[in-house]
Amino acid sequence: MKLKYLTFILLIYSLMGQDTFTISGKITDSKTGMALAGANIFEIQSERGTASDAEGQYLLSLPKGNFILKVSYIGYNTIQRDIALNENIVLDFALIPDPISMSRIDVSGIAPDHNVKSTEISVERLSIRQVEQIPVVMGETDIMKTIQLLPGITSIAEGRSGYIVRGSGIDQNLILMDGMPIYYSSHMQGLYSVFNSDAVKGLTVYKGGVPARFGGRGASVLDVQMRDGNIEQFQGSVSSGLITSKFSLEAPIIKDKFSLFLSGRSTRLSGGSLYDIINEGSTTGGRINSDKGGGGKSSGGKGSSDSGSDFRFFAPNESWFDINGKTIYHINDKQNLNFSFYVGQDSAETIGLTEWGNRAALLRWENRFATKWLSNTSLIYSRYYTANIAGIYHFHSGVSTQSFKQEFSYFPNPNNEVRFGLTFEYQDYNHGSLEDATQEDAGKFMPGMQGIESALYIENDQKISDRVSLYYGLRNSFYHQLGPGDRFTYDEVSNEPIEAEFFPGKTDIMSSYNSLEPRLAMTYLLSEKNSFKLSYNRNAQYLRLMSLGAEIEWYDIWMPTTKNIKPMLTDQFAMGYFHNFNNNEIKVSAETYYKILNGAADFEDGLHNYLVDNLEAYVATGQGLAYGFEMSIEKPSGRFNGRLSYNYGKSDYQIDVINQGRWYPYRFDKTHSLTMLSNFQITKDLSISSTFLYSTGRPVTLPEGYYHISGIPFPYWEGRNKYRLPDYHRLDLGIKYSPNFLIRWTRGLKTTIDVALYNVYDRRNIHTINYNQGQNRLFEQIGQSTYGFMPSININVEF
Repeated sequence: MKLKYLTFILLIYSLMGQDTFTISGKITDSKTGMALAGANIFEIQSERGTASDAEGQYLLSLPKGNFILKVSYIGYNTIQRDIALNENIVLDFALIPDPISMSRIDVSGIAPDHNVKSTEISVERLSIRQVEQIPVVMGETDIMKTIQLLPGITSIAEGRSGYIVRGSGIDQNLILMDGMPIYYSSHMQGLYSVFNSDAVKGLTVYKGGVPARFGGRGASVLDVQMRDGNIEQFQGSVSSGLITSKFSLEAPIIKDKFSLFLSGRSTRLSGGSLYDIINEGSTTGGRINSDKGGGGKSSGGKGSSDSGSDFRFFAPNESWFDINGKTIYHINDKQNLNFSFYVGQDSAETIGLTEWGNRAALLRWENRFATKWLSNTSLIYSRYYTANIAGIYHFHSGVSTQSFKQEFSYFPNPNNEVRFGLTFEYQDYNHGSLEDATQEDAGKFMPGMQGIESALYIENDQKISDRVSLYYGLRNSFYHQLGPGDRFTYDEVSNEPIEAEFFPGKTDIMSSYNSLEPRLAMTYLLSEKNSFKLSYNRNAQYLRLMSLGAEIEWYDIWMPTTKNIKPMLTDQFAMGYFHNFNNNEIKVSAETYYKILNGAADFEDGLHNYLVDNLEAYVATGQGLAYGFEMSIEKPSGRFNGRLSYNYGKSDYQIDVINQGRWYPYRFDKTHSLTMLSNFQITKDLSISSTFLYSTGRPVTLPEGYYHISGIPFPYWEGRNKYRLPDYHRLDLGIKYSPNFLIRWTRGLKTTIDVALYNVYDRRNIHTINYNQGQNRLFEQIGQSTYGFMPSININVEF
C-alpha cells in the first residue's frame, strides 16, 4: 500500500508547475492523409519536444513567448514555423514525402537518439520499411519472423506458431493488432504470420518495461498498428507469389473526411509439383537410437529419410486466407471514429477436415476534448476457434472476449505525459465440446468457463532534470470467474473430484483475484550519446495456453484462472547501457534481466489427451526463474545497414508434482541465440539482404530405457526435459528489384520483384522427435525436420 500512495504523491507533485500554453494537432502524410506515428515536434530555442502518438496526434506545452517549431519525420521534408504563443492553439501539419530519402531504407520516424534519451528499456520499435528488408518467405514479408531477429526473441521451431521472449512461454505474449487481441499468430502451421505486411504501419515490442496501460500477459506485448486508408486519392497494389496472392486497396469515400483501407491474402494453388518440391524439405532426420533402452541427444545436420515416414508438412488440400479492413471518419478537427477488423482462417483436410482461425473487430472514438487532454474509447471483440468436423463426431474449442477500454492522456506541462484509464473484458472459454453429427450433442469434456478481467491504471513519463527521466505507473487488475458452473475440490492423488459446489447464476462469482502491478523505469544520461537505464515490472496473467507436449498446436487449450489454478505473477528486473556513435548512425546496447515467476503452470505427468472432464485437476503450478544477457549492434540507416544481436538466457521451472520436485529446464529454454541481419542498397532500384540465425536446441523429454510386459516394450522416463534437440541455424538471402523502366512501360505502375532463398545451405533443423518401432520391437527416436532449401519469387504492382 505504501508503494501505491507513493506513486500518486509523485504524480501529483510532478503536475505542479508554472502556467503554460499548449500546441496540439495531428501529423499526416500530405498525399495520403495517413497519420504519422512517431513524428518529431521540436522547439529549437527551448529544446523541448515531443512525438506524435499512434494516431499521429501530439501535444506540446510551452510558456508564453515566441518560438520556432520544427516538425520532422524520416522520409519526409521537414517543416519549420515561427509561432507567437499567448494562448492554446491547434496546429496540424501535413508533411510532404521526400523522394530521395524515401528511396533509402531507414528506420521508423522516432528521434534517432530515442533509444538513449527515452525511459524505454527492453523495447523495440520497427517501421514497415525495416520489416521489408528481411528476405521474404514464399513471397511474403513476415512480421513474426522479423521480430524473431530481435535480441531476446527467438522462434520455437520452423513450422510452429508463436515466439519466445526471454525464455517465457508463447502464451505470455500479448499480441495486439490495432488494439485487437490475437490468440493464434500464424497460418500454415507457422510458415506465414497473421500479419499482412501491406496492412501494417509499424510495430512496437515490449520485452520488459511494459507500460501500465498494457496487462494480462507475463512476458511481452507486441503492439502492431494497422495502416490507415488514403484520405486524398485512390491507390492499391496486387501481388502474386508461388503459393499466395494478395491485394490492398485504399480510397477516400469522402475526400478529406472518410477513408477506407482493405487488404486480403489467400493461398493461390491447390496442389501440383510445387508442393512436392516444398515437401522435399519436410523429412525425418537426426536419428536417435535407443541403445540398450537409453535415450540420447539427436544428431544435427541433414537428416536421413530412410525411416519410411510418409510425413508431409504441406499437402494440396491445405489452405488459408485473411482479410484486414479499417475505416476512419473525421467527425471534426478534434474527433475521429475508427473501425478495424480482421478475419483469418486455416483449413487442412489432412488432419481431419479441421478449421481454425481468428475473428476480431474494434470500434474506437478519438476525442481531443480539451487543449491538454486526449481521450480514446474502444469496444473490442476477439475470438479464436478450432473445429474438427471429420467423421461422425465434431470437436470444437476456443476462446472469445468482449472488451471495453477507456483511456485518457493528459499533458500538464513539457516534462510530464500522464495516462490513466480502465479496461473491462468478458471472457468465454470452450475447452472442448463434442457433437454427434447424427444427434444433437455428445457432451463436453470439460464444462465451459466464463470470467471477467478488469483493471484500473495510471502512469506518468516525467523528465526530472536534464539527465534524469522517470517513468512510473500502477495497474490494479481484477479477475472474477463467473457461473454457471461447478467449483470442484480434487483428490491430490487420483485427481478425481471429491467435493462440488454449484453456482447457478451467470453473475455468480466462483473465484476472485486481485493483483497490484507497479511499473517503474529510470534513465540517467551519462552524456548526449549514452545512458544507463533501470526498470522493474510486475505483470499478472489470468489465462494460460496448456499443451501436452513440446509441440504447440492449433488445438492446445486456453485455460482461465480458477479456484484450483492460481494466476501467474511475473516480476522482472532489467538494467541496460545504451550508446550511440557517429551522430546516431551506429547504436550499441547491452541489457541484463532477471524474472521471477510465481504460479508457473505445467501439466502433471500421466495426462495423454484433453478428453477428460477434470482437466483443471491436472494443471500443476509452481515457480520459475528466467535470467539472461542481451547485446545488440545496429546500423539502422544508409546504403549498408544491419544488426547483430546475441542473447544468453536460462529459464527453469520448479513444480512439486513434476520431476520429483526438482528444478528442470522449461521447454522454451534456449541458452544461446545469435542473429545477423544485413542489407545493401546497390542502386536506387536494387538491394540485397541476408539473415543468419543460430540458437541452442529446445529441451525435450526422452525415455531412459524400456521394460517389457509380455514381450511388449514400454518406455520409462527419469526426468523432465533432460535432453535437447540439435542446435538450430539457417541462412536466408533476398534480392529486391524495382526497375524504373517498368514504371515507364506500365504508365506509372511501380513493379517490385522479390527473390528469396530460404535456408540456403539446406540445413534440416529438427523441431520434434518421432518414435518408430524397429524389428527388435524397441523404439527408434527419429528427429523430424520441416523446411529444407526453398527458393521463391514474388511480383508486386502498385497503382
